[in-house]
Formats: sequence, structure tokens, C-alpha cells
Amino acid sequence: MYEANSSIGIKKVFQADFPDNAFDSVPLLKIVKEIERVKNIVNPQIIFTHHIGDINIDHQLTHKAVLTATRPMENESVKTIYAMEVPSSTEWNSYSKETAFIPNVFVNITDFIDDKVRAMAIYKSELREYPHPRSLQFIKEMAKTNGVKSGLKYSENFILIRNIIE
Repeated sequence: MYEANSSIGIKKVFQADFPDNAFDSVPLLKIVKEIERVKNIVNPQIIFTHHIGDINIDHQLTHKAVLTATRPMENESVKTIYAMEVPSSTEWNSYSKETAFIPNVFVNITDFIDDKVRAMAIYKSELREYPHPRSLQFIKEMAKTNGVKSGLKYSENFILIRNIIE
């Protein structure tokens, strides 16, 4: 994971000691406090988090914890929150208006798609063979399909959750 992040210019990765795929066994407040701890170090204005409709319980609870840790109060540094889609998590939940990923922000990643694919190739523990959504081929296909939806060659799509303009 660290090598994959480093390959795309991420300088620091924060990792907490929560049980994988079992965040529902951890009090939500504990997850919120960890996000607040990191937020106080980084002082971000923008946060990208998981989509609330992901099938992965860790992603659902992370989304809720991020919203709790960044309540729009006086002196809150986070002004903008985006939800992202995660291959093999966002699209594998049952479809309903609560779980559907309906993006409204489209970022042109044409100049970076090869970097994204190379980073995923390094992250071998999460990589799978095609036609799995976490295969290198599908990651590029997904970005291409997302691009078609927004008039771009390759796109990363997000849902704007909150945007405070001062």
C-alpha cells in the first residue's frame, strides 16, 4: 500500500488499528476521534471519502464518521467533501435510491490514467484478474466509461456531499 501511494506522490499515509471489514464492531465515536486526530494534523479543506451506499461496512461507517468529524461548525477546516466509488464495493450493493452512486463531479484524469493503473499494479494484495472490478483492465475501462459520461477520454467521478463557499 505504501509503495503504491508513493508512486503517485502521496507523502504520508495514516493508518489506524481497526479490524478489517468489521468496523461495525468498533464504536462509531472511536472512528470519529481517529478521523479528528488526523484532521487536526493535516488541516484539510477537502476530504474524499467512501460512498455511503458501498456494500463494504467499513466504507459505510467511514462515510458516517467523516461527516460527523467534519460537522460544519465555526473553525472547521473541511469545506468540501466528496464521495468516491470503489470498484467491487460501490456497484456490488443492491440498487436503490439510497445506494446508487450518482456522480455530479467529473474530473479529467486522461493525463494520469497510466499512473493510476501503475499504482494499482503495485498494490498486489487488492489486485484481481479480469473481469473482476479491481483488475487493471477494468480500472482503465471504468475510467473510460466514466469519461464517456462526461465528454472526457478518462474521468474519475464523485458525488459532492458538501461544499461551503465563504
